[in-house]
Amino acid sequence: MKRRYNDPMSNTDRFTQAVDIGRAERELTLQDLQALTGLHYVTISRLLARKQKSVTLEDAVKLARATGVSIDETCGLVETVS
Repeated sequence: MKRRYNDPMSNTDRFTQAVDIGRAERELTLQDLQALTGLHYVTISRLLARKQKSVTLEDAVKLARATGVSIDETCGLVETVS
Protein backbone atom coordinates (compact mmCIF):
# COMPACT_ATOMS: atom_id res chain seq x y z
CA MET A 1 0.00 0.00 0.00
CA LYS A 2 1.19 3.50 -0.82
CA ARG A 3 0.16 6.82 0.61
CA ARG A 4 0.04 9.94 -1.53
CA TYR A 5 1.56 13.16 -0.23
CA ASN A 6 2.31 14.82 -3.56
CA ASP A 7 -0.06 17.79 -3.41
CA PRO A 8 1.74 21.11 -2.74
CA MET A 9 -1.24 22.54 -0.79
CA SER A 10 -1.05 22.24 2.97
CA ASN A 11 -3.37 19.78 4.71
CA THR A 12 -5.19 22.68 6.36
CA ASP A 13 -5.69 24.44 3.02
CA ARG A 14 -7.01 21.29 1.34
CA PHE A 15 -9.29 20.54 4.28
CA THR A 16 -10.58 24.10 4.44
CA GLN A 17 -11.29 24.12 0.71
CA ALA A 18 -13.16 20.81 0.97
CA VAL A 19 -15.23 22.06 3.94
CA ASP A 20 -16.13 25.22 2.03
CA ILE A 21 -17.22 23.15 -1.00
CA GLY A 22 -19.21 20.76 1.22
CA ARG A 23 -20.85 23.71 2.96
CA ALA A 24 -21.85 25.24 -0.38
CA GLU A 25 -23.17 21.94 -1.75
CA ARG A 26 -25.35 21.53 1.34
CA GLU A 27 -26.29 25.23 1.29
CA LEU A 28 -25.15 25.65 4.91
CA THR A 29 -24.60 29.08 6.41
CA LEU A 30 -21.92 29.73 9.02
CA GLN A 31 -24.70 29.78 11.59
CA ASP A 32 -25.88 26.36 10.35
CA LEU A 33 -22.35 25.02 10.80
CA GLN A 34 -22.20 26.57 14.25
CA ALA A 35 -25.38 24.71 15.22
CA LEU A 36 -24.13 21.43 13.73
CA THR A 37 -20.60 21.58 15.17
CA GLY A 38 -20.79 23.65 18.33
CA LEU A 39 -17.97 25.85 16.98
CA HIS A 40 -18.46 29.61 17.03
CA TYR A 41 -19.32 30.98 13.59
CA VAL A 42 -16.44 33.48 13.82
CA THR A 43 -14.00 30.59 14.28
CA ILE A 44 -15.48 28.85 11.25
CA SER A 45 -15.35 32.08 9.24
CA ARG A 46 -11.70 32.67 10.11
CA LEU A 47 -10.81 29.13 9.11
CA LEU A 48 -12.65 29.33 5.79
CA ALA A 49 -11.07 32.73 5.06
CA ARG A 50 -7.68 31.16 5.84
CA LYS A 51 -7.04 33.71 8.59
CA GLN A 52 -6.67 30.82 11.01
CA LYS A 53 -3.67 28.71 10.00
CA SER A 54 -4.56 25.46 11.74
CA VAL A 55 -7.48 23.47 13.05
CA THR A 56 -7.54 20.95 15.88
CA LEU A 57 -8.33 17.35 15.02
CA GLU A 58 -11.44 17.53 17.20
CA ASP A 59 -12.75 20.58 15.32
CA ALA A 60 -11.78 19.07 11.95
CA VAL A 61 -13.85 15.97 12.73
CA LYS A 62 -16.86 18.12 13.66
CA LEU A 63 -16.58 20.14 10.44
CA ALA A 64 -16.00 17.03 8.33
CA ARG A 65 -19.10 15.32 9.70
CA ALA A 66 -21.25 18.41 9.17
CA THR A 67 -20.13 18.91 5.57
CA GLY A 68 -19.61 15.31 4.42
CA VAL A 69 -15.88 15.79 3.97
CA SER A 70 -13.38 12.95 4.29
CA ILE A 71 -10.34 14.02 6.29
CA ASP A 72 -8.30 11.15 4.84
CA GLU A 73 -9.08 12.11 1.26
CA THR A 74 -8.57 15.85 1.67
CA CYS A 75 -5.28 15.43 3.53
CA GLY A 76 -3.83 13.01 0.97
CA LEU A 77 -3.98 9.96 3.20
CA VAL A 78 -5.87 7.84 0.70
CA GLU A 79 -4.37 4.38 0.58
CA THR A 80 -3.96 2.77 -2.80
CA VAL A 81 -3.29 -0.90 -3.45
CA SER A 82 -0.34 -1.62 -5.74
